Amino acid sequence: MANLIQYVADVAHLNFYDLAPSALDALVLTELSYLLFDDLVPSGFEPAGQLRLADLAEGYFQKFGDKPTSVVSHHNRLTLLKSAAATKRYKNIKVLGYVNDYDLDLQKQFAAVTYKWQPGHFHISFRGTDDSIIGWKEDFHMTYMRVIPAQLAAQSYLTKAMTQLTGVVSISGHSKGGNLALYAASQVSQALQDRIQSVTAFDAPGLHQDLLESSGYRHIEPKIQSFIPQDSIIGMMMTPPRHARIVKSRAAGLLQHDTFNWIIEDKQFALAESLTTSSIQTDQAIKSWTEQLTEDELRDFFDILFGLFLDAGIERIGMADTSSLQQLQTLIAQKKGLPIEQTELLDRLSKQLVDNLIQVRREQLFKPDISGLRNIPEQISNLT
Repeated sequence: MANLIQYVADVAHLNFYDLAPSALDALVLTELSYLLFDDLVPSGFEPAGQLRLADLAEGYFQKFGDKPTSVVSHHNRLTLLKSAAATKRYKNIKVLGYVNDYDLDLQKQFAAVTYKWQPGHFHISFRGTDDSIIGWKEDFHMTYMRVIPAQLAAQSYLTKAMTQLTGVVSISGHSKGGNLALYAASQVSQALQDRIQSVTAFDAPGLHQDLLESSGYRHIEPKIQSFIPQDSIIGMMMTPPRHARIVKSRAAGLLQHDTFNWIIEDKQFALAESLTTSSIQTDQAIKSWTEQLTEDELRDFFDILFGLFLDAGIERIGMADTSSLQQLQTLIAQKKGLPIEQTELLDRLSKQLVDNLIQVRREQLFKPDISGLRNIPEQISNLT
């Protein structure tokens, strides 16, 4: 079963005139956007500052070596960079407009990069959640906040890029990056929207219902394409785009969120007929949980939960491992030292979420026939 890395090898000798850019090419560039290009790619959009992908790869490996340096700079992404930079198809892509904005005070994690893959054809990729605790906290803010700081940053970035660049633009993102792509594309002016060729979201949380009803979203919606794996959880959050295509994966559960596990056949995604029962049940349980809680309860829950990590000095997920025993001990002490009302809130809401999951699965025991969920468009649009 081929994956994204094998796809790059299969199209290595085909330029974009031989084989037009596709959603798979958008995913290649999207996955590369997770790598740290600080001090390698200029932040501006001027022609003089554009860097070939082949030269970027050389500079990256000189700076960081070929070993993973963080949770997101993992082996598959490093292999993808090395492989793509050596191909006829990708090596001459120009890379520009790199922004990596991490703001603890604003609780914002935002990164984006622009690629020029043909004259007058640009691709903008928004990075998904990295390994920062603030990035994960901002993700959960989306459950109750209409707009998060990273979404505003994405709108500003897209406006600036399209104002300074001449030509058409495609946009993509994975996970939270896909959400940023959807938000930004729906909020820029109609004049800029008309220059957008496509917006591609890979297992990305949707938008809140009021944004889906906005004139900006309705104008850009025909250009949106969404891909989610069979066991999708992240891609079912909020209200996902309609008519999402469901991709087969060689992994299970949350591991399907990793697009390197998605199956590719004949240079396209291998599609499935429907989501799994587990995906549908988890989505129902999480949506029921958030609907039962007030905005204040959700805000306090996530503030307390992620605050424990930050107060313990754990600012990145990779820091919370067995080698950081002192920090983990501090984390446990922080939990024990919480005011009684905060401890009760954490315990009550956590139990409520688990109870919802159990209840949904218990009800499913009495409803074994899920044939009514087989229609993909209805399945995606009705799970709100």
